[in-house]
Amino acid sequence: MPSDINRQPAPRCLIIVPAYNERTAVGKLIRRIHKHLPDYDVLLIDDGSTDDTAKQASAHTKVVSLPFNLGIGGAMQTGYRYADFHGYDIAIQVDGDGQHRPGEVARLVEKLSTTDCDLVIGSRFMSDIKYRQSFARMTGIHILSTLIRWLRGPHTADCTSGFRAANRRVIRAFAHWYPDDYPEPEVVLLLHKAGYKIGEVPVRMRQRRSGNTSIPLTRGLFYVIKVAVCLVLDTVRDPWPQGKVGDHANALSQSDPDPVRWQPPAADRPPTQTIQT
Repeated sequence: MPSDINRQPAPRCLIIVPAYNERTAVGKLIRRIHKHLPDYDVLLIDDGSTDDTAKQASAHTKVVSLPFNLGIGGAMQTGYRYADFHGYDIAIQVDGDGQHRPGEVARLVEKLSTTDCDLVIGSRFMSDIKYRQSFARMTGIHILSTLIRWLRGPHTADCTSGFRAANRRVIRAFAHWYPDDYPEPEVVLLLHKAGYKIGEVPVRMRQRRSGNTSIPLTRGLFYVIKVAVCLVLDTVRDPWPQGKVGDHANALSQSDPDPVRWQPPAADRPPTQTIQT
């Protein structure tokens, strides 16, 4: 009996799935998430898709449909704001293209819950885990990881991985501000600079089989140059004053503490919770 009294309640976890034109992958991914992680809530961020990505969500999935494509930064900040409004302890990013395995989420959450890390990254390149990647992309990742270290950031084997778990402190910081364009490398440096601790665990990922990558190969060089410039500018940037969400966000939360509304289901799909935006 004393052990039951002292047992800590399980953290409330939200899986954020950003997706843009991923109708062929996101439905299967969400079903896998519910199968492997039945106690986790799932939020699909339909980032202005021109196909029926949002309709692939199951009845137990909350959906935010953005009016136009904001990119991964805007989509993820939407998810982190939702997580902050609803008091989640942990938020996990699982990309809608199906590369991130729901069965690997436990690795991230365990490290986040048992260490003093504030953010845990799932790495494709640690240990003996093999992930096929082109030489050009591996070179770009190595350049960015090296630059982060030169700028006195943490050592990360996979700074571009979007498979991440964040605790409550980081959720609040990301809800306040999140890079717009290609945020993964930037937030590694910014969080470290602000005093947050970042961890990394090896995970298995699937190769992309459908949809389009957000960083096409032809734009790879431009991407590396652009992110490198942003990383240098981040050394003098202070995006998270005290890690607080803006007053307008708090006002919205107080005026409508439960922005989830049931919408009548369409004839060809089960009912799905949709968020008013």
